[in-house]
Amino acid sequence: MEHYERMAAYASTLELRVDTYISPDNLELEHYRGPELIAIAHGGQLVTLTAGGRSIVELPPERMLELLELATAAEHELYETGVDTACARPITHYHLRVERLLRDHRFMAHVAVNHHVVRALGPWWSAVIAGLRDAAAPAVAPAAAAARTAESWDFAAAFLAPLDLGPVWTTGGVVRLPHAVTAFEHAGPVYLRVGQPPHRSELYLHDGGDLFHASEPRRVLPLAPLVDWDRRTRWVLPCGGGTLMLGQEWRRPPRFVAHSLDPARPIYVQRG
Repeated sequence: MEHYERMAAYASTLELRVDTYISPDNLELEHYRGPELIAIAHGGQLVTLTAGGRSIVELPPERMLELLELATAAEHELYETGVDTACARPITHYHLRVERLLRDHRFMAHVAVNHHVVRALGPWWSAVIAGLRDAAAPAVAPAAAAARTAESWDFAAAFLAPLDLGPVWTTGGVVRLPHAVTAFEHAGPVYLRVGQPPHRSELYLHDGGDLFHASEPRRVLPLAPLVDWDRRTRWVLPCGGGTLMLGQEWRRPPRFVAHSLDPARPIYVQRG
């Protein structure tokens, strides 16, 4: 990378903000609580602001340029929301702001997801969120703050577009999920393994309705979900290695969003 490219990467800015509120027909917003998550890439740093506090990690110029490319591709990505008959609807609103100095390119883009007629984000918007989460993953925080931070990222990632996990997945093999937060679709049981032997490893099974934890040989425990964010289903894995969210769109298979919280313990999945 040339020196001027590195300087341009440091001087550029990429900001993602995620809000939630109720949008009634009269357009007077209700229950706005401020941003659920803000991620700002600038000056060789990625700063993440959540309910858990502030985290800062180094962001190499090469990674910054990758994120800028993803964000630029998302600038004009179409998102078609559905129409509902309610008097008001919960909204998750994504804001993207980019200043790319080398190309003198500045823009703002927005997507509003209507919870009553959910449609997943487009692939480029999803790639920006997943890329920022990957870059922020090395941040270390106390356990309580880490839990709040994970919840904020779960909120931001709840509508990621599903990825094609490839032929190994299709033929029933074990697949390592490519990002810290990865969405995929499947109508049927799914096995999840956090980590791999000889290191600490935990096995989970989603049977199409419930999530179970194989905590030890011949002992399988059902896990209670957290039903929040307008009835979305979310499990916090008791091993501390991640979370799992489940979404359902009209005439689509269930959409899983798996979130690995520890870069040293990635999540592997397999069809049941």
